[in-house]
Amino acid sequence: MFGVTESNKVDLSLFVKPELRKVKSFDNLEIPYFLYTPKNGKAPYPTIIFFHGGPSGQSRPSFIAQFQYFLKAGFAIAAPNVRGSSGYGSYFLDADNYKKRMDAVKDGKAVIDQLVKDKISLPDRFIAMGGSYGGFMTVASMAEHADNYRCGVDTVGVVDFVNFLKNTKSYRQMLREVEYGPLSDEEFLKSVSPTYMTHKIKGKLFVAHGANDPRVPLSDA
Repeated sequence: MFGVTESNKVDLSLFVKPELRKVKSFDNLEIPYFLYTPKNGKAPYPTIIFFHGGPSGQSRPSFIAQFQYFLKAGFAIAAPNVRGSSGYGSYFLDADNYKKRMDAVKDGKAVIDQLVKDKISLPDRFIAMGGSYGGFMTVASMAEHADNYRCGVDTVGVVDFVNFLKNTKSYRQMLREVEYGPLSDEEFLKSVSPTYMTHKIKGKLFVAHGANDPRVPLSDA
């Protein structure tokens, strides 16, 4: 028979709840993002832009211990649902497919510009962070908007679409070609691959990847 479970004495009042905000991107498409700001401290804050994976994933206002750690340390966090995220209808889901890949990176730029406008952040004090497709968004954002990002963390990121499609598991290749574009169009895939943009990056980039990753090959790192 199990004993009575005692309280773990965690003070929930110490945690930060996010605020849902929205911004219009370059083409007036509305981009939602969750904004977390530290309980202590004063804006403007150094700000983490956390890009979810997928790309058809979705940032939701759930408890993320890592977020609370950074918030306690004085960082603000914005978690955008750029185009291609699920939960906003089929048009939004498909709005980053193939030739529209870099439009999602422009959505990230719209978010950071709004944070600067709202005096939450400074224009050159952003940190990019994400895994898998979020890793693509991290490295591409650091390259395309190099003056904004001091540093970034790319975890198991897709950074070379040609290499990715050639070396991911075979059952995933056809599925991902629909999303990213066909291997027959290598020239385009290279043009949107952060591997070929790294010379533009000004901030520090940390890359983490598992040697046996079956989805995003280690060779991408």
